[in-house]
Amino acid sequence: IPLLAFKQCPEGYKLRGDVRYGFRCIRALYLIEYGPVAEVMRKGIRECRKDGAILPVIRNYEEDKMFMQIITGIFPENNGQIMGLVCNKKTRRLEWMDGSPVTYVNTNVADMLTLDYDCVDIDHRFVSHAANRWWSRKDPTDESWWVLLCVMPTP
Repeated sequence: IPLLAFKQCPEGYKLRGDVRYGFRCIRALYLIEYGPVAEVMRKGIRECRKDGAILPVIRNYEEDKMFMQIITGIFPENNGQIMGLVCNKKTRRLEWMDGSPVTYVNTNVADMLTLDYDCVDIDHRFVSHAANRWWSRKDPTDESWWVLLCVMPTP
């Protein structure tokens, strides 16, 4: 068993993941929070940073599945988990909050979700829908019930 499996999480966080894709310390910041997605996201980023955490970064199918299982366990019929996709104003492209590039996208074919666009000119937020098992983009003013997770960055 790798040493990371014995990692201790800060109070309020739980260790989640597996040996193959690594472990993360995760806590539910808000089980459900109602409001415009951009406003709720800003609030979540601010609160997660107090612990040195970020919103979820999803790099592959297995990580996506893990986060969806967590969300389904919290609020099965949620309208979306807000993910840590942010606009890099210099490159004008989306990237994860930890600065890594977007290399995986889970999309519904009907939505034709693409993340390769000028995010300064077109302002969207991205959410993962556990009930439907896909991601979607939202206008910043879209109001709904949202789930927010704080995730400690992987070492």
